[in-house]
Amino acid sequence: MWFKEDGRRQSLNSSVVLLVSVSGGCIALMIYEPRQMWGVNTTYRKHSCTPNGRCKILRSPVNARLFMDKLRVNPKFMPKEIQNHIKDHWKIVSSRGQCQSARLLALKLLEKEYEEQFTHIRGYVEEILSTNPGSTAIVETIPNSAGEDVFNRFYVCFEIICTLWRGSCRPIIGLDGTFLKTAVKGVLLAAVGHDANNQIYPLAWAVVQSETGDNWLWFLQQLKADLKLQDGEGFVLISDKSKGLINSVQKELPKAEHRFCVKHIIENLKNKHPKKDLIKPLIWQLAWSYNKTEFKENLNKVKEYSIDVYNLVMKKQPEMWSRAFFKLGSNCEDVDNNAKESFNSSITKARAKAMIPMLDTIRRQAMHRMVKRHNKSKNHEGMFTEYVAKILAKEKKDASKCETTPATHGVYEVMLYGNDYSVNTKKRTCTCGKWQINGIPCEHAYGAKIDYDMNVESYVSGFFSTDLWRDNYEQSIHKMRGPRFWMTSTYRLVTAPPEPILPGKKKTNRQKTYPRIKGKHESAQKKTIKETLGRKGRIVRCSSCRETGHNAAGCKQYPKEKTKRQRTTEVVSSSSQVPDTISLTQPSQTTPDLVIYE
Repeated sequence: MWFKEDGRRQSLNSSVVLLVSVSGGCIALMIYEPRQMWGVNTTYRKHSCTPNGRCKILRSPVNARLFMDKLRVNPKFMPKEIQNHIKDHWKIVSSRGQCQSARLLALKLLEKEYEEQFTHIRGYVEEILSTNPGSTAIVETIPNSAGEDVFNRFYVCFEIICTLWRGSCRPIIGLDGTFLKTAVKGVLLAAVGHDANNQIYPLAWAVVQSETGDNWLWFLQQLKADLKLQDGEGFVLISDKSKGLINSVQKELPKAEHRFCVKHIIENLKNKHPKKDLIKPLIWQLAWSYNKTEFKENLNKVKEYSIDVYNLVMKKQPEMWSRAFFKLGSNCEDVDNNAKESFNSSITKARAKAMIPMLDTIRRQAMHRMVKRHNKSKNHEGMFTEYVAKILAKEKKDASKCETTPATHGVYEVMLYGNDYSVNTKKRTCTCGKWQINGIPCEHAYGAKIDYDMNVESYVSGFFSTDLWRDNYEQSIHKMRGPRFWMTSTYRLVTAPPEPILPGKKKTNRQKTYPRIKGKHESAQKKTIKETLGRKGRIVRCSSCRETGHNAAGCKQYPKEKTKRQRTTEVVSSSSQVPDTISLTQPSQTTPDLVIYE
């Protein structure tokens, strides 16, 4: 539909009548000023105007209000896309300049809206607690000199997630922090579990000013109470080697098994030995060792490769990240924190938003994830999840090559590639160590099941059953209302915190006010180029005019006088006495007649 203003207005009892031409007829729109409403009063089917797709009513403020919702979801909704969207949906032509102005205006309105929402973060907490009873939502503030409440940290954990995790998931928790972007400065701490299909299961998240030991301790205290971890007995935590996090775990969960992420250990080793290319495969083989015999063999390979790398590996406590030393019962063989990295990747766009939109986006993603996997688990056929099916399909190739010799009481001797393994089907163990660590029969146990016609799925841990997978997503987080329902004045408002102080050398006030202006050809990484590329990559600078590309000898602005160097030689006759040393640079004082100058 297109509009064209006719231009005739009439005043009628505190109202204004506007005649507008519409394709197919004309209408008279009555604008009721007291109510600020548009009403159709009269229509005319005949009109003389020609449709051209232009509308004078469609101005930048109208466009800004029209696309605010889309810009909330996608801040990169650009003017060209806005222009095409208007043309496709309403058959109205708008200029690129109008769309650009509308987008900038909408972003300003959103920024103002985000600031207002941040001040009402206590209302957001009350909305979480009212719509999701039993959940934990905490916002902590610090009073400033003006008497205002300055934001310090925020924590949320939904009750339905805690209940389902305790009843149907393995006791595994990945911990990590990731920096926030653009709108909010700080760090997002999160705890992520694993569902029956070995996919991420977000448990709780928090926003803090910096990743310090005090903030990690506070986060673990809240998580411990919500998940009922007690002293950590029987639970597995996976994280990097952050000192603040390690100390907090030792204090709050002293009996929990704390594993370190191998990826971070490899990165640290590569930084200290960048030219040793075999560090990565050797350390991964060391981490993947299922038993101590295999671990010692791989450790000897590291020692033979480099004694310096070996000494560093021993300082990294390999018993904290190698499978050979894992406690049994968790049915988890992970030596990295990939679950938490996947969660960080899934909230990349959310981390660029303001506080409340970011938290709400993370919550909506969790809701969508739970609903999607609920439908997927309902449609899945089989006793166990897809994760188990993939592992068994991968192991079947080696299982078919096994030679099995039975013994009494469910024990089998299995030979594969010249090595013998003892498989106990009653205790569900194998001397390779793989079965008892991850809860899924290894290729040796699988080979024994094939040879003696046993159902291998009967020996898989119950943590991977389809029934538990469905229980993981039986319910989801309850829906919440929009900001206009909880942005009230019944609580104290919160002030945004100042930007956190980043680590490193602090600039003085003079350096901030009067920064040094670099030369036209000055390289920002002059030292780096000099150190890495040697003399060949150095930037030549003239000591006279301070320009690059030449030295003082070739300076055209301040040329130097060139002087010819004189060479002198001595000719000594055979009759004269030859001195012990002959100077070729200065003429001899004893025999001046024998010196010839060239």
